[in-house]
Amino acid sequence: MAGRALQDPFFQHSVVLLVYRGQDGSVGLVVNHITRVSVAEALPHLAARGDADRPLFLGGPVSMDSVGFLTSHAPPTAKALSVKPSIFFSADPDALKVLLEQSTSMQEMRVFAGHSSWQPRQLLGEIARGDWYLVEADAESIFATDPETLWLRLIDRLDPPGILVYSERGQATEFIGL
Repeated sequence: MAGRALQDPFFQHSVVLLVYRGQDGSVGLVVNHITRVSVAEALPHLAARGDADRPLFLGGPVSMDSVGFLTSHAPPTAKALSVKPSIFFSADPDALKVLLEQSTSMQEMRVFAGHSSWQPRQLLGEIARGDWYLVEADAESIFATDPETLWLRLIDRLDPPGILVYSERGQATEFIGL
């Protein structure tokens, strides 16, 4: 997840779930950026009627014309990565169509346009610089009912803003991080 000081306009206040990490780099999805576009608008050939209210998430600035999804249950095809227990990633349009037809809820499945990616060692450098915090992913957070507040909930736990210590004269003299 993005640190407080990260100023990149796309990644500021982002929570990214890494779905792949290997020698050729890392791939992730921003899980807390919701677009104003519905899945039905973006994918009329796949979406069912009930998807008019299902928002499309913005997974990242890379390959914005591609679609992937996260689900809390293994998709009905073998073309899925198990990211964590109860978190699966796939870009298989057939599996997505089946899940959309089943009216899988937003707490069980999220659809993403694009993804985020880093070259080998690039993400490690950004973490070392303090741009990102590593947080253990869990399905409850990834599929939370209020994804827009996820970053704030996590950052306050990981990087509390600190406290001011007051002198005897009532002046703030020191900032101490918790």
